[in-house]
Amino acid sequence: MRWTAWVLVFTASAACGSPKPATDARPADAAAAPTIDAAPGPDASGAGRVTCASTTCPALPTPQQNVDSEDYCCSPMPTGSAATCVHGNLGACESGDPFYCDEAADCQTGLSCCENSGRKGLFACYDTCDGLQACSTTAECKNVGPCTMHHCGGSVRGFCGLLTPTEMQYLSCVD
Repeated sequence: MRWTAWVLVFTASAACGSPKPATDARPADAAAAPTIDAAPGPDASGAGRVTCASTTCPALPTPQQNVDSEDYCCSPMPTGSAATCVHGNLGACESGDPFYCDEAADCQTGLSCCENSGRKGLFACYDTCDGLQACSTTAECKNVGPCTMHHCGGSVRGFCGLLTPTEMQYLSCVD
């Protein structure tokens, strides 16, 4: 039911010729978007794929090592270009946010998709989450919930708990 309402809002916004998804009238420093738990998660194509704007990229189910054989989605910063799939090291995403995963189902058993403690905006599979956790459902949130959906860098992404204004900014979230 919640998913249907979200699709209708998004579809109505697109039908009216709006270049961006609908946003609400909250001040810029307000807390994050409402919970849309039980809706299809950010990885609508299923486990093992990372949403990357209008496409998906292969997920990396193990902790990233920054080597040339790894795949990820480089989500742009606010003034950057479109999100793109990258096969290579992090040098190709110096001014963006690399997503090696976008939900726990992309990771090996026992790992979750979490923000790297040394680089804000880098999400990969880890055994502990010291910062933000990416999610598609509240059930996978380890430290804080619920799973909330946001439009970030041209992709719909889920994060456990509410995002702060600073997190929304560095993740290029518009709602």
